[in-house]
Amino acid sequence: MVTVKHRITREANDQETEIVTSSGNLPCKEIIHIVGCSSPADIQQKVLSVLMLCENLTFSSVAFPALGTGQGGANPADVADAMISAVVEFSSKKTDHVKNVEFLLFQSSMLADFHQSMLKSTKSKNSLTSRIKGENILFKEIEPAVFQLCSETTECLSKASAIINGLINKE
Repeated sequence: MVTVKHRITREANDQETEIVTSSGNLPCKEIIHIVGCSSPADIQQKVLSVLMLCENLTFSSVAFPALGTGQGGANPADVADAMISAVVEFSSKKTDHVKNVEFLLFQSSMLADFHQSMLKSTKSKNSLTSRIKGENILFKEIEPAVFQLCSETTECLSKASAIINGLINKE
């Protein structure tokens, strides 16, 4: 059995910027691995490159974490702007397959940054929604949700947190 790590190590070279592997036990078809980056310009280019690869592979959807915000130390607001800009640029191209782009944010503090970036994008003339013509576009502004849990014991707090996370993941 070839592991994802082994396959990436074996296949990586200086020319490849993306490597596609099986998803293992994750609930998706495949995983696209990219070299980490932290500058907004590099992040925008990598997101656009992955979107084009997904289009070429006839994927209908793709999900991204907030690139470069972990060990890369990039400013989440700058990352949000770069990633949203890449999606706007991608949407201006003739594409038939990729219809759904999701951002997976693991820190609640980044929700506001991505929300603001999306709002800025929808207000500009080159926005994502102004570039798509002849299709039904559903846009619903949703306020970020923040949960603050209080409990007398750590055990009860952990149980409540697990229940909430389970409900969110099920949704």
